[in-house]
Amino acid sequence: MADARDTLPAYINTFDPAKGYQRMVAHYDRFLTSNELNVIQDIEANRLKGVADAFWRDGSLVSGGAIVLGPIINAKVEARLAAAKVYIRGAVHNIDARNLVISAVGTVVIGIRLRTFTVTYENDPTLKGLAPGTRAQGEPGASALAMLGRWGYEGDGEEGDFFPIYTIKDGTIDTPNEPGMDDAWANLLARYDREAHGGYVVEGFNVKALGLDDTGKQTFTISEGTINVWGYKRTRPASARLRVTEEPEIMLLDDEPHAVNSGTQTIKVRFAPIASIKEITIIAEKTVTLTHGTYSGASDTLPDPTVLSIRQVKQGATIYAPTADYKLTGAAVDWSPSGAEVAPGSTYQVTYRYLTNAVPTNITRDGFDITGAADDTTAFIKYETKLPRYDAIVVDQQGVISYLKGISSLYAPQPTTVAPTLHKLADVYNNWGLVP
Repeated sequence: MADARDTLPAYINTFDPAKGYQRMVAHYDRFLTSNELNVIQDIEANRLKGVADAFWRDGSLVSGGAIVLGPIINAKVEARLAAAKVYIRGAVHNIDARNLVISAVGTVVIGIRLRTFTVTYENDPTLKGLAPGTRAQGEPGASALAMLGRWGYEGDGEEGDFFPIYTIKDGTIDTPNEPGMDDAWANLLARYDREAHGGYVVEGFNVKALGLDDTGKQTFTISEGTINVWGYKRTRPASARLRVTEEPEIMLLDDEPHAVNSGTQTIKVRFAPIASIKEITIIAEKTVTLTHGTYSGASDTLPDPTVLSIRQVKQGATIYAPTADYKLTGAAVDWSPSGAEVAPGSTYQVTYRYLTNAVPTNITRDGFDITGAADDTTAFIKYETKLPRYDAIVVDQQGVISYLKGISSLYAPQPTTVAPTLHKLADVYNNWGLVP
């Protein structure tokens, strides 16, 4: 990286860390030069940076810097970033709070934009001689090297070197980078911890269900905190948002019976929520006028092929007796019995019941309305239901939060059992389409 001071006039700095200089020794019989003052400052800055680099890397949050993501609106999300102290290039910089609007599609990296520049007496009058009554008063003095940082994101077009801190994927905070797990000492501590305590939450990692977002996905928030998974401690400095597409298992239920009457009937299915209604079979009743055949004992066909029973046969004031006068054969009035019979070629009225399909209206997640059924009959419903299921929100050894689907059951779904290398944060009982 180029040194911003190199563009200053009359500036000399011969500091070279390879020489191993730790002190500059001044002599009273020799001149003290500006180069020596510059080297002294860089010796001290280099020593401090060497110590600080053992604890932090460029872009490390020393304090503050919490991030909160707002809701996704028109494929954009607002990132609210708190004030922070951030270590960069051997110094801890104060960063003011800032809100950024970023894309909620793809990956966006948020971090610190650090501007490094020089300031001279022409820009800052305090860099002129200030001691009154001296030859230096009002004369140009030393220049300054300044570093100012602010929150930004990669590709924002703003000025300054970029140091990443947070990765946002599709509007959700990705897992912060953690040290690797290949250190023998860390693995020994992890083994001791998991054998003694298993997995556990130290603080935070509280799960809250928010319900469906504007894309139709179930949304959960997991608060920041510290957790031990399989012996490895993981810390999230910011809350996370988890979006899950509902994927219920569908089961077909055939001929579920429901007692109904005439008029508009509201039916509540036994196993909600409804995924789809395939067929509703009802027993309807109607009265039709038939013309008897041209000879005695003829059969007269009814207009519906699914006739179940004849309720009444009537001509004028005369009501004919079933079995003795007529019988139901297939879907026809059979006049072959030896009893009374309407005259050939004359008309008469038949009331009968038959099977037909009803069209549902006002469909909800657990029911619907039908009309057209006869009194004191049974409707048979063929529909698909979304089976009950417990899922789980878990954290793995790397601190990655994920969602595991359980096993569906019509009557008794059970909470999901997870592997010992995972820690379950919450069981999720699905209320398909509603907040779980």
